[in-house]
Amino acid sequence: MLKLGLNFKKIKLSKKNGTLTITISNPPVNALSWAVRKEIEDALTIADKTSDIKDILLTSEGNYFSAGADLKNEVFPIVRQCNLPADEETGFGPAYDFAIQGQALTRGIQLFPKPITAFINGYALGGGLELALACHEIYVTERSYIGLPEVTLGLIPGWGGTVRFSKLTEDKNFAMGLIMSGAILNMEEACDFGIIHRDNIYESIPENKLNPPPRRIISPHAKQLLLNLFNLTEWTFEDEARAFNAACSHPDALEGVSAFLEKRKPNFEK
Repeated sequence: MLKLGLNFKKIKLSKKNGTLTITISNPPVNALSWAVRKEIEDALTIADKTSDIKDILLTSEGNYFSAGADLKNEVFPIVRQCNLPADEETGFGPAYDFAIQGQALTRGIQLFPKPITAFINGYALGGGLELALACHEIYVTERSYIGLPEVTLGLIPGWGGTVRFSKLTEDKNFAMGLIMSGAILNMEEACDFGIIHRDNIYESIPENKLNPPPRRIISPHAKQLLLNLFNLTEWTFEDEARAFNAACSHPDALEGVSAFLEKRKPNFEK
C-alpha cells in the first residue's frame, strides 16, 4: 500500500481515482530548491512503480506554481565567484552541474511513461515554467502569469527552457524575442502567442486576481549569450547548460542576483 506523504517535507501527495497529485509546498514562492527537486523525483519513482497510479497532476500551494530556482541558497553561492572553479573532466564548474541537474528533472518528467499534467494557479516563472513546460500538458487559471525572466538577473534559462519554449511556439525568432526580453505574459497573451491553449484555461475568482511582476533591467551579456544560442541551427540541452555556465561566470550574474535579493535595481555592465 502506498503511504502517501511519508518522509516528504516540501511536497504533499494525495491519490484519488488513479491520479497522484504532487503539490509543491515550499513557501513563500515555492522555489525549486534541491530538496524540492529531490522529493519530486522520489514521488515520480513511487508513481512509476505503483500500478494503480495511472497519471500525475503537478501543482502547488499559494499564489506561485513556482518562482524557479532557489536564488538565495543555490544560485547566489554559485555566482558569488565570477571565476568559478572548473571540474577537471568537464572543464566546467558548479553552474554547469546545476543546469545539468535541473535538466535531469525536467527531462525525466518529459520522458515519464505515465501522463503528467501541470496545473498553474498563479505565477510560473523561470525554472517554475521550465518545470511546467516539461509536463505533457498544462492547465492554468486565467489569473496566472508565465515567463522566463532570467535575463533580468544576468542569467539565462538553464533547465531546458530555451529548447522547449522554441519547440512550443514553433517560431525560433519569436521565442528568442520573448526570452531575450524577459517578458512576463498574462494568459490572454500566452494564448495569443500559442503557448497556452484557450481550452486549458479555468476561470478564477476575480478578487483573487494577481498583479504582473514588474519589468526589470535586462543584462546585455545574458542577452548576447541567448543570441549566440539561438543563432545555432539547432541547439541542445548541453548547449544551454554551457551557456548557463557562461552566464553565471560573468559579473552580471552576481550583480543581478544580488540586486534581486537586496530589492534594488541592478547595475549591469554595458
